[in-house]
Amino acid sequence: MFLNSLSGDSKNQQKASSSNSMETIIGSGTEINGDINFNGTGVLRIDGKVTGKITAEQSKIIVGEEAFIDAEIVTQNIVINGEVKGTIKVTQTMELLPTARLIGDVKVKGLKISEGAVFKGTCDMLGLSEDKPKTAYSYQKFETKSKDDTSKDNKEDKKD
Repeated sequence: MFLNSLSGDSKNQQKASSSNSMETIIGSGTEINGDINFNGTGVLRIDGKVTGKITAEQSKIIVGEEAFIDAEIVTQNIVINGEVKGTIKVTQTMELLPTARLIGDVKVKGLKISEGAVFKGTCDMLGLSEDKPKTAYSYQKFETKSKDDTSKDNKEDKKD
């Protein structure tokens, strides 16, 4: 019986070690000053305080409600429920939950902002070309005429 339970554990350990998925939690009460490089896929959950740079290019970052982050962030996906200050580059999607507070500039492919979330900064959508719109409708620049220009046009029409 004891040997069976050990062999079962080793099978589970082999499965866990063979996948590249990692789950890491930076708990509340933890403070990190410096860079975090999260290699591989999986989830990095932050409930504490982080100051520096966070790189998790193939991962998802979850920012807990009590978390405070003052950092440059590069990730694949991010869900923010706490406070984040800094620049963020997200290659896929970013979601701001109702208690999110984001102050900074964002480059993102997809963005979802829940009612109650606060976002102060700029947002550049990745993958969109200003030269080639994705729809059949294109944006056109309309030339506006000043009052002086329109009155000149009316005078010319009256002369004819």
